[in-house]
Amino acid sequence: MDSDIGIKEAFVEAVKTRPEEAVQINSLIEYIEFISAINDLFLQIIYRGQADAEWQVDSSAYRHLNEPTQEDLYKYHSSLVSNSKYLHEENLDNLKKVSDLMFLTYLQHHGAKTNLIDFTENPLVALWFACSDYDKKDAVVCWKSAGFESIGESKGFEKIFSDETQKLFKFVPPLFDRRIMAQCSVFLFPPHGKIESYQYHKIIIPAESKKSILCNLELVGISRKTLFPDFSGFVEWFDYNGKDRLSTLLEEGNLMKSQNNLSRALEIYLEAETLGEVLFGTTDSRQALIYSEIGSIYNDLKDLGLALQYHTKAMVIRESVFGENNPETAKSYNGIAMQLRQRDRFDEAIDVYSKVERIRLTHYGSDHPDTASVYNNIGFMYYKKDDLINALVYLNKCREIRERVSSTSVLSKAVIYQNIARVYLAQGDKIEEAKDLSDESLLIRERVRGEKHLTTSFSNLLCAEVELALCHYDNAYDFLEKSLTIRIEQRGVKSKLVGDCYNIKAKIAFAEGKYEEALSIYGKAQDIKEKVLGKENSETAIIYAGIAETNFRLNRFSEAERYATLACSVYKRVFEEGSRKVIEIESLLCDISKGLDADRMKR
Repeated sequence: MDSDIGIKEAFVEAVKTRPEEAVQINSLIEYIEFISAINDLFLQIIYRGQADAEWQVDSSAYRHLNEPTQEDLYKYHSSLVSNSKYLHEENLDNLKKVSDLMFLTYLQHHGAKTNLIDFTENPLVALWFACSDYDKKDAVVCWKSAGFESIGESKGFEKIFSDETQKLFKFVPPLFDRRIMAQCSVFLFPPHGKIESYQYHKIIIPAESKKSILCNLELVGISRKTLFPDFSGFVEWFDYNGKDRLSTLLEEGNLMKSQNNLSRALEIYLEAETLGEVLFGTTDSRQALIYSEIGSIYNDLKDLGLALQYHTKAMVIRESVFGENNPETAKSYNGIAMQLRQRDRFDEAIDVYSKVERIRLTHYGSDHPDTASVYNNIGFMYYKKDDLINALVYLNKCREIRERVSSTSVLSKAVIYQNIARVYLAQGDKIEEAKDLSDESLLIRERVRGEKHLTTSFSNLLCAEVELALCHYDNAYDFLEKSLTIRIEQRGVKSKLVGDCYNIKAKIAFAEGKYEEALSIYGKAQDIKEKVLGKENSETAIIYAGIAETNFRLNRFSEAERYATLACSVYKRVFEEGSRKVIEIESLLCDISKGLDADRMKR
């Protein structure tokens, strides 16, 4: 540590500038200073102590099954719970009412190998477990802030184990015995059985320091006697002064968000915002987390103005606290870029995503899943602004990482295959390659998510577009109807996603020469896009262009000119002069003008 500054200040500086590096502590005092430092920066921190710093963080079931697949873990846990319940036939009726997750907690408590990984909300408890076996190996306390989805005990194994996104589920067990209470226990449930090293931070405790730390822990009431159920005692270390209420609100808000109850989630997070400002003020990094979550909910609710406002508030705080070159700040840059993208400000979004790229390359390197994600985001922005060459450059960077790095989830491959297929489709000369990629994307999502999952609808719609390009209209309709059915059931008839389906459905009708039918369907898409996105959005302009071209085919030149002019106005604002979309709409306007002139000549 730098002798010119205090221990805590040095730790704060280390976390801000080198968050990916492990921190070494040599005494209980240093540890408390470090914990104090990170609690001034982050919310919802949980901890896990391990006796060997070289161990990875994985579940006992993962070790027991010797690196199983996700399917292996699902079958094992289903069998474990089912068979265990039937061993207690006398209580079978009552046990059937107990959720699988709750029963799994009970089994782990009695020594079963499960996918639940013990963490604690008390950092001193984690330190005790790290040091309790004071052999010649360095120990470690792993800590993690946010980045997990809170789940209730009703969440079924099938839904948990079907997740392929490296998501971590957090489960707070009921206080059914004194040990859970004394150890402030929480569980993380990774569907893959382990937590990747980039998903948590490390505090290293040298082997020679463990014995003295244990002695000092006992002085403050952390010992085997207080942590295990054979003895009484419960240790409280933090005086939360309202922080426990805030933690509860964040847990509830996270749960409502995961259940897509966005209105209730927003109410809870707004209450958390008020309480957080009382506890921390408006310039604290912990408050930035709350602002960021609120921004994400407003984004999902399509209130883009408030979404941008809250993401900006979070960004300002994180830049001030962590600096511009920090992964925490990159989280806010991502949120800002998303809002810029939805406002058709693609160049600005690319600039912001480029900041994220530099940060992730600096801290994570070129083979990290988060680096691949930012390449995907930048590539998609170039696609949206009709720069297909640069789009492929970045999307192929992402694809290369995701196909090479073993820790990449299969669902993230489905995303990149989908986006590259979109570019091939737009180029018009690689339709067969687009078909191969879109088919693979659909296959992955149907296998992992199921045929009726919302993300599967994206692959179905893309397959419909590819079949349309191949003039396979019956196949196109089949894929389209699957996508439309899923989206109406899950998002309602007036959602933007349903508008996307109507757009493709109108294009199929147009390709078949059913122009009146196409106009009727385009009208549905127009109503939705104008209400959700507004008249100045590029996606709405695409509908205008479709309506213009359809009216042109019907020789309704005045209507065609009106809609083509609307589309051209938006296109010239959003896309660069000379881009494909601008050239196409200007060409259509020229043809419409000739049609109008011919009409005048007839009169």
